[in-house]
Amino acid sequence: KLYPPSFEEVESKEDWIAEPVLWTPHWVHLGTLVASSEADLVLIDGEHFGTIVRLNPAVWQLVSSYARRFMQWMNKMPHSEL
Repeated sequence: KLYPPSFEEVESKEDWIAEPVLWTPHWVHLGTLVASSEADLVLIDGEHFGTIVRLNPAVWQLVSSYARRFMQWMNKMPHSEL
């Protein structure tokens, strides 16, 4: 099913545009991202991120808990809003 184009404005300095790639095994970005003003870009390799996080058990537990809650939230979202 094709969805109509959408527009989302990132309004906060701490807003993420591609967080699902860290918590999902096979995330695919659809569409085009365009910055309307200068922005900082940080590239994080999801697989490498997971490998590093696993090195510290306390961090792994915290991140795993967050990832589970994030996925519960994502699974409740209508596909048109993903």
